[in-house]
Amino acid sequence: MVMFLHTGGTLGPIPANISYLAVDLFFLLSGVVLANSYEKRLITGQISPAGLLLQRIIRLYPLYLLSLPIGLFSYALQNGSDYSTLADLLLRAILFIPSTNQEGIFPFNGPSWSLFFELWAGVLFSVLLIRLSLRSLLAIALGAAGITMYGALVAGNFDIGPEAGDFRFGFFKSAVLVLARDLPLQVI
Repeated sequence: MVMFLHTGGTLGPIPANISYLAVDLFFLLSGVVLANSYEKRLITGQISPAGLLLQRIIRLYPLYLLSLPIGLFSYALQNGSDYSTLADLLLRAILFIPSTNQEGIFPFNGPSWSLFFELWAGVLFSVLLIRLSLRSLLAIALGAAGITMYGALVAGNFDIGPEAGDFRFGFFKSAVLVLARDLPLQVI
């Protein structure tokens, strides 16, 4: 589905305008994996939130770093930027800092926005979700869902988070999807 989105639907008959929902499925699955892999260890203190974040970075960062030279070369060819701009973008990319004033949040590797929010959701999970009551989690989920709905109204659909104009809504959308994994289990 993600390939359909990034190829403008040229790979087949599935509408490209709904394939971004596959990223939402990725976030839900990521929440399940995080919970199954780390929840008990976080609750018992076997791993700290910083330890979980370090493990996620160790898992995700090497492949991300390998993508940067290819992205840098491609970006330079397409945009003809000067060396200082490229150096600034490269430093931001290495530090995994979104670039809101350039073409694309992560101009050297566009899909990295989803990894950024996956790490954000991991931090949220490790710091808040295992420590808060069901009532608090529900309040956060409803608030984040409301802001996500507003973002979807502004953008015209739920494909929010990957662009500079709707990036801020990605924090709330990823929070809702992580909470969506956790809340039904606690309610039952």
